[in-house]
Amino acid sequence: MIISLVLFALVIWLQFYLSKKKSKWVGLVMPICIFLTSVMVVISFLAMGIDYLDSSGSMQSYEEDIIIQSPESIAEIPKDTKILMYAFPIFGIINIPTLIFLVVYLITRKICRPQ
Repeated sequence: MIISLVLFALVIWLQFYLSKKKSKWVGLVMPICIFLTSVMVVISFLAMGIDYLDSSGSMQSYEEDIIIQSPESIAEIPKDTKILMYAFPIFGIINIPTLIFLVVYLITRKICRPQ
């Protein structure tokens, strides 16, 4: 837990440091990298997500020999729509660090801007 907090603090400090640089693009490196990573994760999910849907169209998760299925109410939704329903929340959650780094960048640039 402590190692995670120290690592998180170091990454935030790095973002502050990069955001203070004269070139505005240096401070955007981390948010852009995280955003591109999230896009790759979602594309990977969309490519592999079809395999996770069973023949009835419900998403299954296998944990310790217990099958957890999606609610029956979404069984009537087309398969492509279901994949997108799972992809959008994943994309949003993965981009939380992108938003945090963008906020750090914008605040730092506003504070350090020459008057």
